[in-house]
Amino acid sequence: MRSRCSIWSRPIRTFSPSTWRSSSIATERWWRAATTRRRRGKTSPRSLVSVALAEDQAFGVWQQGGKLYHAVTMPLARDFDLVGYVLVALAIDDALATQLSRIGGADVVYLAAAATGPARAAGTLGPAATQELIAALRKNGEALPRVIGRGETLDRVALTLAQGPAVAALTPLRDAAEQPVGTAVAVTLPGATTSAFDLIRLAQLGAGLAALVLGAILGTLWARRIQAPLRSLAAVAAELARGNYEVEIPRRLSGDHGRIAGGLAALAADLRERRQLEAVIGEVSRTLPEPAPGEASSRPQSQAVALLGLELRRYANPRAGYDAEETLARFGRDLRRVATAVKARKGRIEAVAGHRILAGFAGDGAALGALASAAEAILLLSQRESVFDEPEPPAAAISLGNAVTGSVSWGERPGNAVLGLPAQQLESLLREAAPGDVFLAKPAAEALLPAFRQAGTMPKAQRGVISPMPLYVLSGELAAKVAGVKAPGDGGALDEERLAISDVTAGVLLAGRFEILAELGAGRLAVAFKVRDRERDLLATLKLLRPEVTADPQRLERLTNHMRLLRSLNHAHAVPVYDFGQVGGLPYLLVGYVRGVTLRYVLQQRPQLPVAAGLLLARQIAAGLAAGHALNVLHLDLRPENVLIEGSGLAQVTDFGLAAALIGTMEPGVTARYQAPELLAGQGADARSDVYALGATLYELLAGRPAVEGTTAAEVLEHHRQAVPEPLATLVEGMPLAVDQVVMRCLARSPEQRFASAEEVLAALVELRA
Repeated sequence: MRSRCSIWSRPIRTFSPSTWRSSSIATERWWRAATTRRRRGKTSPRSLVSVALAEDQAFGVWQQGGKLYHAVTMPLARDFDLVGYVLVALAIDDALATQLSRIGGADVVYLAAAATGPARAAGTLGPAATQELIAALRKNGEALPRVIGRGETLDRVALTLAQGPAVAALTPLRDAAEQPVGTAVAVTLPGATTSAFDLIRLAQLGAGLAALVLGAILGTLWARRIQAPLRSLAAVAAELARGNYEVEIPRRLSGDHGRIAGGLAALAADLRERRQLEAVIGEVSRTLPEPAPGEASSRPQSQAVALLGLELRRYANPRAGYDAEETLARFGRDLRRVATAVKARKGRIEAVAGHRILAGFAGDGAALGALASAAEAILLLSQRESVFDEPEPPAAAISLGNAVTGSVSWGERPGNAVLGLPAQQLESLLREAAPGDVFLAKPAAEALLPAFRQAGTMPKAQRGVISPMPLYVLSGELAAKVAGVKAPGDGGALDEERLAISDVTAGVLLAGRFEILAELGAGRLAVAFKVRDRERDLLATLKLLRPEVTADPQRLERLTNHMRLLRSLNHAHAVPVYDFGQVGGLPYLLVGYVRGVTLRYVLQQRPQLPVAAGLLLARQIAAGLAAGHALNVLHLDLRPENVLIEGSGLAQVTDFGLAAALIGTMEPGVTARYQAPELLAGQGADARSDVYALGATLYELLAGRPAVEGTTAAEVLEHHRQAVPEPLATLVEGMPLAVDQVVMRCLARSPEQRFASAEEVLAALVELRA
């Protein structure tokens, strides 16, 4: 058997046969002979290449110069660019036929289809005997048309030859397009013992042997072709893992390689966008005000202080079998409750040692602040957390006198220290104190005399069992009465029946549930506070709605219905809504707490964002808006103030439906630049109104200026009616035209010309990269 190899090369962007070039004289001769599938009775390698174009490889029989070949072809690439095809051919010759004849014990003849009829291509029979065989097959009538014409296999055909009766088996020879181009004939002459099964097996053996040889060649070439792109793609993945997001990714790959390359390209683009956005947020975060000094850092001083000691004795000796994780979790909850009570009276936690808490109070009313904190701690920690709970109130002690306080360092982190007689007295009192009671040193009791008189009680001095110093004992209930502390459920420390937003400050406990930690900001509709929700045991944002926007019962009912819908909103890019209710006559909204900045703050520090960072933000905002639309809830107040961004670059849409529920209660202001024209005209609103607001927000963060100019409400409304935003593509250098088209479509004055929903905007943005 002889093999033959040649290569066709062609320009990348054309598949016209006239543009193919030959790398050898033989190839050029073959191609000229094969400009059609069959010309002058010859088959063409073109069918091989056509199949390879569609399926990456091809195998079949083709004819050239009166010879038949088993051939295989596959594409050739250089640096992932298609440059040509390689064709490897195994000749079907007399040597192959002789080898098969020895294996099967029958004569083998290969006939090629030609314009004048079947012609000998190779075989163990000479030309004269082959012509006799062809004549006998023609006399049979149906044999040759069925095999060469229709591609059927005949396992037994009776023939009459000069030597006598004979039996033949015929199997078609097919090209790469599965079209018959000839036949292999295994024939037994008179006296042979070869069975019909052996004949058909022998007729097919030639194709199988050729497939085995060429398969090995093809396998080697194919493995190299697969491994080269995989090695390159693996190198790209390694570069991405090292943080090189600018790595060049191979193009013009097809099939699975192309899909992998496309995925890596999308991943690299996403990582570039995220890195760029994180850089922007990091830069902006440096402009935030410095946080107040922590409690662990205080100036050393000598002053009169009231010290409060609390012993949470339920944690002094945890019972065997207690769940360690749950024990520490509950201890943490109790510590937060104590800290809130202390901070509400302008005290500070000085130390926590084991199950003992030390708090200090200074200035006027220090002793009363310590007593109120002790009473509230006893009341709070005496409540059951479940029907199976066995609460144990803390033991409390208060001392008063001059002490040295301040920060002291002995390791990596500083701590607070309290030195002096009050600390020593407190230690003695706590040895005497019983759970649920408050033990007072004499100086503390004397400082509380006015409060005792006002409460109509006067505790008597007692002598301690362990310490000889005089002490005064108050029950938790009496301490609460003297200090004016209400039991949980009675409104906490504030008279919540006539609560004003101005009454709510850091340290206040609302409804025995919300620990006010800090004020986050005030808007036209509400004032927001960072709180710890004791009921849910989580940090959250409490929004107290202003009375003037909720005075109308219909508006309040509308808002209540909106909040019921929004409680089912669960999306990474939408701030969750936990609860809605009233406290002290003020409607409140409890939502997720986001530690970050608003998009408005970002734009104030850096008015124009890079396109990649802007696109990442745009997709997140659109996704959050789409989540609300999926619940049939409109936002109707989307603007940079209502987009919160964490330090990681995660963006979340907030105040969903708040303006929608209260629409019509506010006069248009400069925020009208984000409102759709139909809203300003008093017409109905739908999802396309939010799409306009989304477009206005995206325009501003990409262009560095609002889509609708104006510094006053009148100017904004005038520009809204007359001005048309300048296209981003002409305003921002390097702005992709596709990005400009998406944003400007969102800003179309007619709702019919906008995207139908935020989901459609998101689908368009997902396909865009800077």
